[in-house]
Amino acid sequence: MKAAEVADFENEMTSAKADWQLVKYSGAVHSFTQKEAGNDHSVGAAYNESADLRSWAAMQTFFTELFNESAHLTMLRMNAAFDWSKSEQDFRVAADAAGFQATTLLSLEAGALIAWEKPGNGPHIYLSAGIHGDEPAGPAALLELMAAGFFDSSAHWSICPALNPSGLLKGTRENAEGIDLNRDYLQRSSSEIAAHAAWLDSLQTPDLFISLHEDWETRGFYFYEIDLHNDPSGRVETILNAVKPWFDPEVGPEIDGHEVDAPGWIYHPAEPDFPENWPEAIFMAKRGCPLSFTFETPSSAAIIHRVAAHVAGVRAICKELISTRPKT
Repeated sequence: MKAAEVADFENEMTSAKADWQLVKYSGAVHSFTQKEAGNDHSVGAAYNESADLRSWAAMQTFFTELFNESAHLTMLRMNAAFDWSKSEQDFRVAADAAGFQATTLLSLEAGALIAWEKPGNGPHIYLSAGIHGDEPAGPAALLELMAAGFFDSSAHWSICPALNPSGLLKGTRENAEGIDLNRDYLQRSSSEIAAHAAWLDSLQTPDLFISLHEDWETRGFYFYEIDLHNDPSGRVETILNAVKPWFDPEVGPEIDGHEVDAPGWIYHPAEPDFPENWPEAIFMAKRGCPLSFTFETPSSAAIIHRVAAHVAGVRAICKELISTRPKT
């Protein structure tokens, strides 16, 4: 485009009293966001990393201003997809801004397994997601909560947003070696769970654990609860009411092979279904975590709704726990 044409455009927008901006990136040519374009600028199409990152940030700012919601939610509305490899940097930026400290537990070709921590003056709450790579709503929900500033000083937060980097990259339940990571917390045969469980062992036992999952076989929302004190105290209604704008509770005498205690609620003992196959929630119970919830949204629903339901459920149960625990 010639300079005179650019000037004509600017004059036209100004005359129309439009709210406009023109952004120029030095050294950028066509295809500057496409890595496969190579780096030979002489052919008129080449990748430019700095321009790619700056334009991505500018687009997020624009979407946030335009739609009054986080940019990654807007992208989900537009694309109906979630790519953790692209959103990981957004999570890192938001977590850094919120005062979290990162610990890299394991570096893999598919990406790093990272734990995030932020001290606070309330209960210790640990959240995880992305242990099954074909369940992207959990990582997306934690990103939304982080970007929204939910994780304030009212609690001590520990967060692992993407426990299965290789599965998230490929969209598979298992990791690159074909292991279901959420059955490996006793054996610790995978490098991911060996590293993750060792980190959990180093932590002070949380007061609350929340794990975000999806289920391909259901139409409604449901959750598992493990309570070592055997005192539900109305938490079922708190969670299901928070999620109801998006999903009704899953119904039926059984859900995921377990007898239900009420629609959408499985009150699970602190023992594994199969002795050798410990999921993360059982591992946390064995470590003495008194209360845990595993949220399950239906994978067949729009991802924007799955994310919103997870966000609402997390907000509701965390706020309830924080409000009933004295500050430290």
